[in-house]
Amino acid sequence: MRALKLKHWILIGWIVLSVAAVSALLVVRPKSYVFDGPSMEPTFAQGETVTVRKHRYGIFGPPDVKVGDVVVLTNPVDDIEIIKRVIAVGGDEVEVAEGVLRVNGEALRTEDVECPGEGVDVCWRESRNGATWIAGQASDYRELRVGPIAVPEGHVYVLGDHRDRSNDSRNPMIGPVPTEHVLALVPSL
Repeated sequence: MRALKLKHWILIGWIVLSVAAVSALLVVRPKSYVFDGPSMEPTFAQGETVTVRKHRYGIFGPPDVKVGDVVVLTNPVDDIEIIKRVIAVGGDEVEVAEGVLRVNGEALRTEDVECPGEGVDVCWRESRNGATWIAGQASDYRELRVGPIAVPEGHVYVLGDHRDRSNDSRNPMIGPVPTEHVLALVPSL
């Protein structure tokens, strides 16, 4: 067999790199989302835009999702893309009783804080697994009892940061969401 000349090897290298680059663009592509509702206040205001690197499930599996991440996901009920915060992952147990969110028996609310921006009356800091965020609600909101719910492996339990203005995993029709529904991670603030 004849040895290929150097210029042929260079050409083959460029072809391989080009195919790899196009494949990467098809798998992870930028997309902008506009927050068109109050469910993520006070973290994100209505009308605010974020750009994410959208993940295409299948080739590399779902993105690595951690507690505290804000994610774009498809609602399993109607396939509409929504943005929520990951509160718990597979193996965790979630419960809401008397207005207190607990994961594995531990209350996430750590301290009351002043509400940044508008749209939320009462705010507090939540922390879990080294992640911290601000959540809030209207002053007259009464949380319904939820759970305890065991989050299955390969699923996430998501909530909006504005607890009384969010359709999320507390809705029994949504519940824990399979991780293959996670499309992208929203960059940290």
